[in-house]
Amino acid sequence: MKNVRQVINDLEQHFGSYAEFDREFFRRMRYGGIDDSRYTLPLAILCLAWIGVKRHSAPEILKTDVHFEEGVVYDREEGVYRQCPEDAIRHLFHCANMHIYSYDSPFVTHLLRTRNSQKITDAVLMTTLSRLNSAVGMYRGIGFSYGIIYESGLFSRACQAELRGEFAFPNYNRNRALKEEDKQKIIEMFDRDYPSDWALFDYMTRYRAYRKKFYPELLSKD
Repeated sequence: MKNVRQVINDLEQHFGSYAEFDREFFRRMRYGGIDDSRYTLPLAILCLAWIGVKRHSAPEILKTDVHFEEGVVYDREEGVYRQCPEDAIRHLFHCANMHIYSYDSPFVTHLLRTRNSQKITDAVLMTTLSRLNSAVGMYRGIGFSYGIIYESGLFSRACQAELRGEFAFPNYNRNRALKEEDKQKIIEMFDRDYPSDWALFDYMTRYRAYRKKFYPELLSKD
């Protein structure tokens, strides 16, 4: 099993904040001399990943699920509204309103779509990100992955909740069972179940490494 120091080396593809991800995305666009407007779709996909929309749910998001004024996106698969960073909701709103089809856009309901389809599939989603990474080039072997951006957003929100005093990092170790109430807090914060305590401990070790790398000010709370 890896310790925190070893896991930190696995976090090279992660970002500490949405602003950091956004800057890096457009930095790579400019470095590659690529027109940003060509990547409205992959950027929208990654925005959904950041705010916590699971990959299988992303194609189900409708244009009308993006609420620009309120800064939220309705995740219809989970039945919840997800808060968006300001730049992210702007990108999603742009994607919702851009004209892709030759016929009237009001007939197109889904947010993630292409010229050939009014609603993308998971396979198209993954191909879109693969083409993005091929186009911009891999920086130190690192590309933009739905899973990694999803986890970055999840961990970043948990760290922000810790800073606000809304979430307390559990005091745990592998030789002591977590209290049931602590398990429930973790499940709620990270929106996932764990098949065993070992799986939960591994995930918490991963989160602890993220905290140490991107939010060192939280270490004093341990």
